[in-house]
Amino acid sequence: MRTIHRVASVMRRHSGAGLAVVAIAVLAACAGPAERPVAAAAPPPAAKLLAAIGTEPELLQLGPGDAVRLQIVGRPELSTTLYVSDGGELDVPMIGRVKAAGLSPAEAARNIAGVFRSRELLVDPQVTLVLDRYQSQRISVLGEVRSPGRLALESRTTVFDALAQAGGTTEDAGDVVYVMRTGADGAVSRVPVPLRVGNAAASAPMEIALRGGDAIYVPPAERFYIYGEVNAANMYRLEPGMTVLQAISRGGGLTVRGSGSRIEISRRAADGHLARIDAAPADRVLPGDVIRVKERLF
Repeated sequence: MRTIHRVASVMRRHSGAGLAVVAIAVLAACAGPAERPVAAAAPPPAAKLLAAIGTEPELLQLGPGDAVRLQIVGRPELSTTLYVSDGGELDVPMIGRVKAAGLSPAEAARNIAGVFRSRELLVDPQVTLVLDRYQSQRISVLGEVRSPGRLALESRTTVFDALAQAGGTTEDAGDVVYVMRTGADGAVSRVPVPLRVGNAAASAPMEIALRGGDAIYVPPAERFYIYGEVNAANMYRLEPGMTVLQAISRGGGLTVRGSGSRIEISRRAADGHLARIDAAPADRVLPGDVIRVKERLF
C-alpha cells in the first residue's frame, strides 16, 4: 500500500505524456526482486577465455554440400568443379569416388593424387583443390541483429564478418557481444567481444576466427530510468561510464524547479535488497538504476 500511495503522490504532481513514464519508473524502483533483474556476475577475463578456445582458425574440413575446384598441373581437361556428396565423397574424373568429408582441401588433394599415382594413371600428379563454396559448417547469430539466423562459415570468418552478414546490430544492441563455443568435453565457453574501440573489455585480441557450431549472441543494451524534475523522464540506454550528471542531461536537463543536489538513486543489490542512495552529479550510474530528481527546497 505504501508503494501505491507513493505512486499516486508522484502522479498528482505530474501530468501529460510523462505521467506513464513516472509511474513505470517508481514501480520499477519499488518492485520486488522477481521484477528487477539482478546484474550478472562479471565474466572471467577475456584473455583467459581466449587462451581456452584459441584465436586461430582450425583447418577447414570439407563436408556434404561443399564445392571445390579440381586443378591438375598439365592436365587442364581434368579441371572441374566437384561437390561433396551426402556420403562424404568427391566424384573425381578417371578415378571415381574419393573420401573427402572431415579432410581439409589440401588433405583431400593429396588423397586424390595418391589414387592417380597408385593406379599409374598419372606420374607425380600435382593436384590442387580450391574451396568454391563452403556450406557444411554453419554458425548462429542471435539477439539484437537485423537478420538473425544461421550463416555458412567461410575461411577465417571473424565475429565482425558474421555481424556484417547478419545485417549489423540494431539500435538496441549492447556494446559487447558474446561468442559461445562448445568444447570436446561438452563445456560451453563464452567470450566477450567489445564492439567499441577503447572498450575496457578489449584486454586481448578480439579477432576470433569462428568455427563451425559457434554461436554469437548480441544482448540488448543496459538501461536506466530517470524521472522527477527533468524535462524528458523516460528509460534510456546506459552508456559506458555514464555519470548522474550525464544521465540528467540525457533526460533533457533539470526543470525550473529541479535541484542538482537533491538526487536519489534506487538501486537493487545482488541479494535483492532495494537501496535508496543520495547521489552526487559525478556518481556512476549502474544498469537498472532509477534516478529521481527532486524539487529545490527554496
